[in-house]
Amino acid sequence: MAFPLFGGVFMKIILITGFLGAGKTRFIKTLVEKTTKSIVILENEFGDLNLDGEYLKNNNNSQDDIKVWELTNGCICCSTNLDFTHSILTIANTINPEFLIIEPSGVAKIKNIIEKTKVVISESFSWFELVLAIGIGFIAYFGPEMLLKFQFKMRELEMENEVMQFHTLILMLMKIERINVEMMLEWIERYSNIFREAVSKCVNNFESGGYEALEQLKQDVTFPKFVRIVESLQAAVDQIPIKNAFEELETERSYYQEKRKESNERLIDKKARIGKAIGFAPMVLLFVGYLIVPMVGIGIVSMGDALGQMSSGGK
Repeated sequence: MAFPLFGGVFMKIILITGFLGAGKTRFIKTLVEKTTKSIVILENEFGDLNLDGEYLKNNNNSQDDIKVWELTNGCICCSTNLDFTHSILTIANTINPEFLIIEPSGVAKIKNIIEKTKVVISESFSWFELVLAIGIGFIAYFGPEMLLKFQFKMRELEMENEVMQFHTLILMLMKIERINVEMMLEWIERYSNIFREAVSKCVNNFESGGYEALEQLKQDVTFPKFVRIVESLQAAVDQIPIKNAFEELETERSYYQEKRKESNERLIDKKARIGKAIGFAPMVLLFVGYLIVPMVGIGIVSMGDALGQMSSGGK
């Protein structure tokens, strides 16, 4: 069996079984002395004392000490024994040997041990799971802010569209001779959606004082383009005729339309670039995920092994 570690490196698992007294421990000792591979031995005994583990440690003729991991609190084949699972994960993530040799007790059920080992291997994570977790964390952290910005932008576009409708409505009402500010507000109220509540409040309070009601409307709605309409209405209350108050409205409306056209062209161009990026994203992710990342991981591990061999040679 092979236990996959991050970066494409595998810790190979060897299971040595046999009856009591069959020579399992002596075989493992000879195997370790004959190889130069990094090995960790996982010993399982029922008693509080692990005699086989002490034998491997004290009767070792190799230059390096044998790393023996001892489990003496029960048989590792039992379904309730979680120490076996924890031990494999700890060995893989801390010592990271090339081989893990498991020597169960002579009465252990080998089938159960193999099944538990397969479960541990299936629960290990790969590099793409780490990338997926980072991606989900990034979306969870920045997603709400990006969503709020998108909603704000959409709301702003809706308000601009409504103001443009008000411009068209005012230009039509200006041609009526007996039109006044209060009548204009009533017409604006009929065609308003986003600003309806604030405009309705202004209409209800207009008889108490037109200028003051419009001033309150400016405070209730701070959208600059709508505020300019309210300021023109304020000027038309007592000071100048409505036609004079909105004499620049046609020019302003044309300016907004041209600006909106340019904005839409930029938006279309931006969406086209995003579409191309999304189209190429799977190919780029496939190339990076299955070629670049494993190669970098293997290179880092190989460099670590080379440095370890150099340090061992220096000793």
